[in-house]
This record gives sequence, structure tokens and C-alpha cells, in this order.
Amino acid sequence: MNVYRLIVCLSRILIITAFEDLSYNKVSTQTPIYPGNSYNASCTNHSVCGNGCDTKCPINCQDSLCHIQTGTCFACKPGWKGDTCEKKCGIGLYGEKCTQQCSGNCKDNETCNHVTGQCDNGCTTGWKGDMCDNECDNGTFGYDCTNNCSTYCLKELPCNKKTGYCDNGCNPGYTDSDCNTRCPFGHFGRACKESCNEHCLQENSTLCNHVGGECLNGCKQGYIGTHCNNSGEEGHYGRSCSFDCSPNCDTCRHTDGFCTCKAGWLGYNCTTECPPGHFGLDCKDNCSGHCINNEPCDHVSGVCPSGCQDGYTGTRCNNSCEKGYYGGNCSKVCFPNCKTCRNTDGLCSCIAGWMGSNCTIECDQSYGENCRYACGEHCQLTLWIIGSSVALGVSVVLIIITCIFTILCKKSKKTKIRTDDKQPGLTSTATTEHPGTSNMASNYQELVTDGERNTYESILLK
Repeated sequence: MNVYRLIVCLSRILIITAFEDLSYNKVSTQTPIYPGNSYNASCTNHSVCGNGCDTKCPINCQDSLCHIQTGTCFACKPGWKGDTCEKKCGIGLYGEKCTQQCSGNCKDNETCNHVTGQCDNGCTTGWKGDMCDNECDNGTFGYDCTNNCSTYCLKELPCNKKTGYCDNGCNPGYTDSDCNTRCPFGHFGRACKESCNEHCLQENSTLCNHVGGECLNGCKQGYIGTHCNNSGEEGHYGRSCSFDCSPNCDTCRHTDGFCTCKAGWLGYNCTTECPPGHFGLDCKDNCSGHCINNEPCDHVSGVCPSGCQDGYTGTRCNNSCEKGYYGGNCSKVCFPNCKTCRNTDGLCSCIAGWMGSNCTIECDQSYGENCRYACGEHCQLTLWIIGSSVALGVSVVLIIITCIFTILCKKSKKTKIRTDDKQPGLTSTATTEHPGTSNMASNYQELVTDGERNTYESILLK
């Protein structure tokens, strides 16, 4: 079916073309081709028409040929249409019989030239050529493709051929839609989202590389590395970490070397020993003052390097001897008659009745602490009386104890004999007690008690 239609169309085109050629040949020889047409045989100019051959064919007739009677054009010049070819091709069309379409890429949306199809005022952005039908080459953009794309579009991709924008973004270090602007000061990287390290040195309004962030002028004191993000090895400080911290530092600030000192040291860099008599952290501790020969203690630990004075022990000599001991290393024992004993040399204060530096001398004709009270003239008699009284009292007490013990023994024997005499009657008599029994027992106890009292009294009288 499609082939059939194609054949029909081609046949019609051939017939029309042959007819126009025939008409042209007839006109050129002033031979009438339509029935009833009349013409003036004296018209020899092919571009005129009418009875008097005095009317020019329309200006836009193809080859200036028209019908000699009506003046209609057999065909129009390219870009024109109508019976007399007085109308331009419609918008967007051009050329022979106005059958060709403009490219649509003329500047400011203008239509193309209706005759040639060219864009008389140039091409819109992204196109080039007389008819603006050729797209810009990669790397160019704009009106007539006269502008070059930025070389900083991401991964060197071509920019937008109309706008010049890098639609896929920019390479690191560049920003804006066309990627022609470096990252602003202090920023770097993709879309300039990264900030330069705060430890980069600034010189002449430069800080870090806009692409990779490397510090262009080096690092501030205490930092190293291309991005100045490393504080260096421990024990070093300053520019490029090229200075050594003092060995006496407990901590060392990597920027300027400021130290917190170990025990026994002072100063900005901990190079000054504690003054004599002090030791420890910040030298706040005092030496004991009991080091032998008054030597200063160690400024770090407080230890007495040569030992302690008499009367003190411990590595720092800050412990006095225990009670009862004195001397070097507290190795000597105080004398037994000392009330107090000085830990350094054993000097005593004596208990009553003794005197001397070591309390080894007994008081003679004196008494009290350090024998400071003299005895009176009757001191010997008084002492004899006191001694005799004490001896007599002790003897009396011993006699009394002996008598009491003897009496108790006798009483125990009598009680046993009486119990043995009563035993037979208890087993054979009734429980009823004789009326006179109680009185007899009572009288017997009184006699025994009176007898014992008289014996005790007779002993005392003797």
C-alpha cells in the first residue's frame, strides 16, 4: 500500500513538472496554451503581459515570467508564495515554494530569512553556521559558539553549550556556575566546602592552596605536615617542631615549649632546681632539716643523701626515735630511771629518787625529782618508826589470818562429831521434834561462840 502511494505521488510530481516546462516553452514563443486565451502577437518581452504588452510580470515571479493575459506567476522565486508571489513564506519556512523549515536557532527567536533560510542576525546560544543548524563544538558555548568553556569543569567535562555552565560541577578549588572562580580565602576543595587548617601561616593574603588545602606559607609553631594538622613528636616544640623540650618537663606545650615541671624543678623550661631546703612538685615541700651535717635534702625526692642526724630515722629523716630509744639510727636504749629521754642524745629528766644525766645516781639525804628536796634532822628516826609500824602491821595481819583459820578448822571438826552422834536417832525416831531440843542446841552454840571469842581476845592481849 505504501509503495503504491509513493508511486502515485511521484507520478503527479512528474506530470506537474512536465506541464510547467511545456507552459514555459509556450510562453517563451508566445504560443497560447489555454483554450480561449488571446495575446498580442507583438509582445516580444517575456516579462510583460496584458493586451498592450505594457504590464510587467510581478517581481517575484520565477524568472519574471507570468501569464500574458492574467499576469499570474507560473512559479514564485524562493521565499515567496501566492498567485502573483507577493507573499513571503510563513514564519519558520523558507525557500522554493516555502517548503523548507528554518533551523529554529536564530538569535532572539527570530525566524530565518524566508528566501535563504539563514539567520540574518546570527545564531542563538549553542549554535553556529549560516543557518544556525550546527551545534557548538565541545568546549565552546554562547552566541555563534564564540566563547570557550572553563577548563575547571568537573573531570574536564564540556560545559553547557548554551549557558557555559558546568552542569556537573567544578573541579576542586573552583566555584560558581562556570567554574572560573577560585575558592575564596580560607577555603578549598570540592565546591570550596573545606576550610584551611587554622594552624597554617598567613602571608600576603594567602593561607592554603585552593585545590588541596596545603598550607602555602608553612605552619604555626608546634605543627608540621603539608596541612599543618600534626602536632609533631612528643618532646619537641616550635616552628617545624625543631626545638627539644627540657628533659625535666612533665608536659611540654608543642607550640612554645612551656612546661609543667617534674618534681624538683622550676622555671619556664624547668631548668632550675628547687632552692635548698625544698623539694617535690613546684618545690612546695620542705626538707625535714634533720639530714646529717645539715646537708640539704635531694631536691626531687626530699631524701637525705648521707643519712640522718642522731635521733631521727627514715629516708627523709622526718621520724623521731620511738619512745625509749635515742642516738644514731635510734639504736640506743634510754636508761630505766628516765622520766623523759631526749631522742638525740638520751638526756633524761629523772623519776623521783634519781638524778644525773642518765638518772643512774640514787638520791642521798634527799628525795623527789632530781633529788631536789633535802631530808630533815629527824628523817632517820621517822623512817625507822615508819618501817617498824609497817612490819608490826604485817605481823598482826598474819596472826589474825592464822587464828581465824584455826578456829574454822576446830568448828568444822565439832560439827562433824555432833552430826555423827545424832545419826542413829534420826533413822528410828519420828519426825516430831522434842520440845527441849531447840533450846539445848541454841545454848551449845552460844557456849562455843563465847569460848572462841575468849580465845581470840586472849591472843590479842598477848
